[in-house]
Amino acid sequence: LFRSKMAAVLEQCLWPLALLYFLHRSSAFYVPGVAPINFHQNDPVEIKAVKLTSSRTQLPYEYYSLPFCQPDKITYKAENLGEVLRGDRIVNTPFIVQMNSDKKCEVLCYQPNKPKTLSVADSKLIAERIQEEYYIHLIADNLPVATRLELYLNREDEEKKKEKEIQFEHGYRLGFMENNKFYMHNHLSFILHYHREDVEENQEHTFRVVRFEVIPQSIKLADRK
Repeated sequence: LFRSKMAAVLEQCLWPLALLYFLHRSSAFYVPGVAPINFHQNDPVEIKAVKLTSSRTQLPYEYYSLPFCQPDKITYKAENLGEVLRGDRIVNTPFIVQMNSDKKCEVLCYQPNKPKTLSVADSKLIAERIQEEYYIHLIADNLPVATRLELYLNREDEEKKKEKEIQFEHGYRLGFMENNKFYMHNHLSFILHYHREDVEENQEHTFRVVRFEVIPQSIKLADRK
């Protein structure tokens, strides 16, 4: 588990879904017209869902069209014309994130001795969406989540001599197929990069989220750490 002076870690689990985020100091880039939020220590950083998309079907679905863990009250953001045309339905999620604060792994929609199970219909629906190559899109402070990909350009060379190219993929894959079986990405590692504002002496530092990454995995409940 990586930690640094400028990092904070949080894990959460959904069936179990593990949420792990690191806060790193970084330079900022913002979409024009979208005002960033100044966060203080331990302020909540809300993780919202936008939609599911697929380049194969070109048909977007809202986040809760699949049986993900839900908050006590589902609240949809008021949509503008652009969001309507894109098929966005921005909605809250049950993930609890606090700025620059460590937190142990927590399991969502799960009770001791009563793990969440999926119905046959839900399982078939998820398998169908995985086969159709659907991606899930989330945002943190209006910044979209991206999957970091590390591509090796010279695979045949010795390990230490391999050249690595970093690319980013918008959103993250719902799951994957292996040996004719479907696996859902139920374990997410979120990485929130931040910029710490310079302040005068004796003033409280503020933070701004400047990048939002995710590392998706599929794990069993018994194998989570």
